[in-house]
Amino acid sequence: MSADRPYKQIYFLVFAPFALQLGYLNLYYRRCGLDDDAIGTLAAAGSAMAVLSPLLWGRAADRTGAKRGALALLAVGTALAFGSIWFGRTLGVLLVLHSLLSFFRAPLIPLADALCLDSLKARGDHGGEHYARVRLWGSLGFVLVATFFPLLLRDDPPVAPLARLGLVFIAFPLLALLLVVRVWRLAEPPATPRPVEAPGDLATVAGIPQVKRLVLILLCGAMAQAGYYQFLSLYLADLGVSDRHIGIFWSVAVVAEILLMAVGRPLLRRVGVRGMILLGLGATAVRLFAYSHRLPPWVALVCCQPLHAFAFAALHLGSIAFLARTVPDRLRATGQALLASLAGGLGGALGSELAGKVSVLTQAGLPLAGRRGLYAAFWVCGWVAAGAFVAALLFLREPAERPIEEPLEAGLEAD
Repeated sequence: MSADRPYKQIYFLVFAPFALQLGYLNLYYRRCGLDDDAIGTLAAAGSAMAVLSPLLWGRAADRTGAKRGALALLAVGTALAFGSIWFGRTLGVLLVLHSLLSFFRAPLIPLADALCLDSLKARGDHGGEHYARVRLWGSLGFVLVATFFPLLLRDDPPVAPLARLGLVFIAFPLLALLLVVRVWRLAEPPATPRPVEAPGDLATVAGIPQVKRLVLILLCGAMAQAGYYQFLSLYLADLGVSDRHIGIFWSVAVVAEILLMAVGRPLLRRVGVRGMILLGLGATAVRLFAYSHRLPPWVALVCCQPLHAFAFAALHLGSIAFLARTVPDRLRATGQALLASLAGGLGGALGSELAGKVSVLTQAGLPLAGRRGLYAAFWVCGWVAAGAFVAALLFLREPAERPIEEPLEAGLEAD
């Protein structure tokens, strides 16, 4: 529908530059001379910043109703921070710049989600079931950049390995600035009426029993996923995959994600919210255990990367639907921010540090189950994901549908 078009474009431009960050930023760090432990520390510092940032921006957006303005400002900061990283070549400088990047980038997705869900609710979709069809345009943006941008990179020996990545630090800010233009032209959706003074919003959302369980389970899931997101490109490089071809592996993963999101609504109805979360955590564990072995590149491409359909898309859709059914509409941005900061931010920080430490310690010392380096890191992260799956199976219950805005007390007593 035409009302969805602006949000499809926003998701496209939120995720298109993320393909560059995910595919090439850690390669840049390695070519600056950093080892896996230092790269894990950078990722952990960024994730730690992501604990605080979404909460600050989400709460401010809920209080002021200015989600559109906040999103535009964050996109400007993201462009400037990422471009500045090219000028940092030491761990200390990169630590500051990477943290700034995370401060601006981490709230982009939860705020975009909140804007989209506000718009859907205004058109009668109170449970966010149509969300997947809009959100998949973000995945499409990621795939197009991950697939075609590497064709612009030089892969011949006369060009220094570090210099080959210079174009990444030009393209990312340009895409982020296009997001600013698109967001600035967006009409702010009708805000849900709320009191001017509403102290304790964060505590209110965090106090919902179902939300507490979800956050703890997804925190463990994010710890496991951190190893995959931070080190897959390095794993592929160690297998001999070139800079130009690394993007194809990320593209295959996100194409699978798009396919699942295209059928996300009927699948959600069939397996339920809890079922989607279980599918995601189970696929996460399987993929990480697979990458704890030195696989032929074609096996990684054909067999492991398509699991992203469940490891990300099913898990994300289930989480969004879970919040839509358990968090009051007036606190939607706060709920999204809480999940992004505690699950994504804190989980990502702990997981990145864990994976980096395991990789370096097993290279220098005793192996874990016969594995060293990144293979040992993936193995440990796989067990973390398996633990999150068991916890969800035992303690997470299917949330009841909430077709209309309920009083706050109903959300608190839903469990």
